[in-house]
Amino acid sequence: MSSGYWSSTFVNAGEWLHDLARWAKNPTEQRAVWRDYRRTWEQGAFLRRGFPDQDSDRTVLIVSVDSPLYEVKQMAMLGVGLRRAGWRPVVLLSNRRHRWHRRYFRAHGLEELIYWDEIPAGQLNTEESVSMLHSATTFQEVKQWSAADCWIGPQILSSISRSTFRGAPDVNHPNIRQQLEDRLPETLARIPVAQQVLAQVRPQLMLIVEANYAKYAPLTDLAVNAGVEVIQVIQPNRDDAFI
Repeated sequence: MSSGYWSSTFVNAGEWLHDLARWAKNPTEQRAVWRDYRRTWEQGAFLRRGFPDQDSDRTVLIVSVDSPLYEVKQMAMLGVGLRRAGWRPVVLLSNRRHRWHRRYFRAHGLEELIYWDEIPAGQLNTEESVSMLHSATTFQEVKQWSAADCWIGPQILSSISRSTFRGAPDVNHPNIRQQLEDRLPETLARIPVAQQVLAQVRPQLMLIVEANYAKYAPLTDLAVNAGVEVIQVIQPNRDDAFI
């Protein structure tokens, strides 16, 4: 095994235990994942060395907070290409529990990682949420919700539409209303976190999957408003293509 494999794979003893528990629960899945990871690490050794100097004035933020592993590998390869062109890739992950995300990015030579849940969270503004909820009784009124230069109405509605399979959900239906009450304060609280991410990384380019759902869409709006070029990566119905 090439240098750095073990130290990159296990950053603490607890990860051994989590991996053992996961293996016991689903050995077929874990055997396939470990086989692929080892192959990626071994065959990708050249990706972890020999890059040109990175330009701190050309930083790309790679947003991979909730991505499945195939998307992690896709984003990692895009990061490798940008790094070879002299960009400085910074990867945003949800938390340190996503150890497989970290492992695959590091296997591709992308070492600069930050974690969403380690950035001080915004305060839940209950009064603002209640006011916005009481003032919106139609789909179009909810759609116009905005806060701090983030057009959060369409983002929240998109997330609800995805979960209910309805293109224009009835915002007065009790189940939909409950989703609005749950999602609105959470989305508002993410805005200051997204602001801090951009202030910390200061990217000129951002790569993101599913840019306009409520969970992390404020990051997209704030990046666009700050003049950051945003590229949304989508997997089409072909194995060898991107949109």
